[in-house]
Amino acid sequence: MLSDMTTAVAALQKAVDSGDVDAAKAAYALARPFYEKVESDVDGFLLPGTGPTDNTGNLDYLIDMRASNLDPAVGWHGFHAVERDLWTTGITANTRAQAAELTANVTKLAALAKGLTYKPEDLANGAADLLDEVQANKITGEEELYSHLDIVDFAANVEGAQQAFAYLRPGLTKIDAGLTKQVAAQFDKVNAALDAYRDPGQAGGYKVYDAATRAADAGQLSRLVQSLQTPSPRSPRRSPPRDVERSRPVLRPVPPRAAPRGGRRRSRRRRRGGRRGMAIANAVQNHDEEVIDLTRSFPFYDQAHQAGIQTPPQRYTVFMTFDLASDARQDLQVLLARWSGAIAQVMAGRTVGAVEPARPDAVAPDTGEALDLAPAGLTVTVGLGPGVFDERFGLGDRRPRHLRPLPDLPSDRLQSGISGGDLSVQACADDPQVAYHAVRDLARMAQPTASTRWTVLGFGRASAGTGQKTPRNLLGFKDGTRNITDDPDFERFVWARDDEPGWARGGSYQVVRKIQMNIENWDSDEIRDQQRVFGRGKVEGQPLTGHAEHDTPDFGKKDAAGELVISDTSHVALAAHENNGG
Repeated sequence: MLSDMTTAVAALQKAVDSGDVDAAKAAYALARPFYEKVESDVDGFLLPGTGPTDNTGNLDYLIDMRASNLDPAVGWHGFHAVERDLWTTGITANTRAQAAELTANVTKLAALAKGLTYKPEDLANGAADLLDEVQANKITGEEELYSHLDIVDFAANVEGAQQAFAYLRPGLTKIDAGLTKQVAAQFDKVNAALDAYRDPGQAGGYKVYDAATRAADAGQLSRLVQSLQTPSPRSPRRSPPRDVERSRPVLRPVPPRAAPRGGRRRSRRRRRGGRRGMAIANAVQNHDEEVIDLTRSFPFYDQAHQAGIQTPPQRYTVFMTFDLASDARQDLQVLLARWSGAIAQVMAGRTVGAVEPARPDAVAPDTGEALDLAPAGLTVTVGLGPGVFDERFGLGDRRPRHLRPLPDLPSDRLQSGISGGDLSVQACADDPQVAYHAVRDLARMAQPTASTRWTVLGFGRASAGTGQKTPRNLLGFKDGTRNITDDPDFERFVWARDDEPGWARGGSYQVVRKIQMNIENWDSDEIRDQQRVFGRGKVEGQPLTGHAEHDTPDFGKKDAAGELVISDTSHVALAAHENNGG
């Protein structure tokens, strides 16, 4: 593979030297996949005489660094410096110099990596990193910023991960044949989806991943990769590792080895985004328990919808609302922009700024309580209340059609101090401290433009996502059995459509309610009445007219006495889409 990469990069240099831009673009597209297949297992190499913080000798930086991660002291080098010229200015003397340097550095990398041997855990971790790369940089369109060949890289990352899995498969089959079969099927599914993007007429053989394609398909592609990162494997019991709750590693990670010549430092992907994981390296204790991968993260930018709506539900939430203290439209704009940047950071498992500033009299931008924690599947969802569209900001013509203050519903006892608000922030994560940290830092950033109005903390999922079992509420019953999960249902019932203002399309409406549970009274109620109130069995969650949780309720079925088996005032009947026009 490395010798093939060296040959392909040399062909790229030759095309650049010839001055033929089209030939150079084609050669670039052919060379890129070789590095993308192996980057997680060959990155981090240092040239002799350089240290781990010196990018002048970091071959991964010199070969594959992007515009968004430049080291000003070193400048831009490698594939993407060549890409920039080929798709913008054309071939210049600088392009030729960059291509020659790229060839030299790839040759050095091949020589350094030639003597390496890999343990199974290295392959598993490498495969995990490749899939993380897809989520972090390919689906967002960040990698191939000028050529938009991201799907070429996407396919190469997946192929590299699949090659690692192929080496692991015999051992994994012995450990957990079901998991192995599931992962193999998910790879087939991803590859079949990628086949739809093939275009022999394009450089690299895949369609260009332009803004329109990204807007239409990013969510679907992200979920495909997530299916590889979070399947639901099984295995015998043992103690959980640090970052995966109630699971065990099939392959335990080890520190990276030293290269035969020069040196190697920790993977840049682990350095940038915190600890990473992959489901093929984890197996659940038994069939009743789920993998909770605290290393999972979700992208923020360039998504069709906000995270935290269709995302697989997490276990903890912090919800906070704010009153706007400023009437200046520009202040609102700046606040939302600052929040966006900060949310992208915390969702990736990073801080929003220094935790320990260099100046002793400086105030730290980040509070630091999540510094050593994994992303824990954090999502942050921002909402705009009706007040944003009043006369203060001149945005009345952009108000979503159905957005208005929530009226009292039967039996409501709404309190003004814990109702309403101009802005809302919902942070959900599988670690409560991660969720709290996100909202805490966003609340600090809001001042003086906005101040906190009310806050509520929550635990326990309200419904099940892919690979999750239905959670129970504090009344002891399964909750969310019939909540929608499929894309067509989200399109129909959740996402704002063409009848909304342009900016709001693809968004949604959110209603947040605090519901009081009279648990003492409930706990003393007989089980027969509890099941009548819900319309379901308490243990299995089956409708009273069925046998299994997901059996469709028969709301017209009557018992021998002519009474409805499922009361029309039961929870399942009142919440059923059949009884509510969808």
